[in-house]
Amino acid sequence: MIRRNPTRIELKMEDMQEYQQKKEEEESKKHSENLMSSSPPFHSDIAGIVPKPSIETIHDRIGLNSQTKH
Repeated sequence: MIRRNPTRIELKMEDMQEYQQKKEEEESKKHSENLMSSSPPFHSDIAGIVPKPSIETIHDRIGLNSQTKH
Protein backbone atom coordinates (compact mmCIF):
# COMPACT_ATOMS: atom_id res chain seq x y z
CA MET A 1 0.00 0.00 0.00
CA ILE A 2 1.39 3.37 -0.98
CA ARG A 3 1.35 6.01 1.72
CA ARG A 4 0.64 9.55 0.65
CA ASN A 5 1.01 12.78 2.50
CA PRO A 6 -2.30 14.24 3.64
CA THR A 7 -3.84 16.62 1.15
CA ARG A 8 -5.13 20.02 2.09
CA ILE A 9 -8.84 20.70 1.88
CA GLU A 10 -9.52 24.35 1.22
CA LEU A 11 -12.81 25.98 2.05
CA LYS A 12 -13.54 28.84 -0.30
CA MET A 13 -15.97 31.69 0.23
CA GLU A 14 -17.98 30.45 -2.76
CA ASP A 15 -18.40 27.09 -1.06
CA MET A 16 -19.67 28.72 2.12
CA GLN A 17 -22.15 30.84 0.16
CA GLU A 18 -23.38 27.79 -1.75
CA TYR A 19 -23.77 25.88 1.52
CA GLN A 20 -25.75 28.71 3.13
CA GLN A 21 -27.98 28.97 0.05
CA LYS A 22 -28.71 25.22 0.05
CA LYS A 23 -29.35 25.29 3.78
CA GLU A 24 -31.85 28.16 3.44
CA GLU A 25 -33.59 26.41 0.53
CA GLU A 26 -33.98 23.21 2.57
CA GLU A 27 -35.29 25.10 5.59
CA SER A 28 -37.82 27.02 3.51
CA LYS A 29 -38.82 23.80 1.76
CA LYS A 30 -39.42 22.08 5.11
CA HIS A 31 -41.32 25.09 6.40
CA SER A 32 -43.60 25.22 3.37
CA GLU A 33 -44.21 21.46 3.52
CA ASN A 34 -45.14 21.73 7.18
CA LEU A 35 -47.61 24.53 6.44
CA MET A 36 -49.21 22.69 3.52
CA SER A 37 -49.67 19.35 5.27
CA SER A 38 -52.39 18.95 7.79
CA SER A 39 -51.30 17.73 11.18
CA PRO A 40 -51.80 13.96 11.41
CA PRO A 41 -53.33 12.42 14.55
CA PHE A 42 -49.85 11.11 15.43
CA HIS A 43 -46.35 12.14 14.52
CA SER A 44 -44.52 9.71 12.26
CA ASP A 45 -41.19 10.17 14.08
CA ILE A 46 -42.80 9.34 17.41
CA ALA A 47 -44.45 6.23 15.98
CA GLY A 48 -41.07 5.02 14.69
CA ILE A 49 -41.91 5.47 11.02
CA VAL A 50 -39.14 7.35 9.24
CA PRO A 51 -39.98 8.72 5.79
CA LYS A 52 -37.63 7.59 3.03
CA PRO A 53 -35.67 10.48 1.48
CA SER A 54 -36.02 11.03 -2.24
CA ILE A 55 -33.28 10.02 -4.68
CA GLU A 56 -32.62 13.69 -5.45
CA THR A 57 -32.07 14.43 -1.76
CA ILE A 58 -29.64 11.54 -1.44
CA HIS A 59 -27.70 12.67 -4.52
CA ASP A 60 -27.51 16.23 -3.15
CA ARG A 61 -26.14 14.95 0.17
CA ILE A 62 -23.38 12.89 -1.41
CA GLY A 63 -22.53 15.56 -3.97
CA LEU A 64 -23.62 13.65 -7.05
CA ASN A 65 -24.78 16.02 -9.76
CA SER A 66 -26.14 14.61 -12.98
CA GLN A 67 -25.75 18.03 -14.59
CA THR A 68 -22.29 19.09 -15.59
CA LYS A 69 -21.16 22.50 -14.37
CA HIS A 70 -19.58 24.78 -16.94
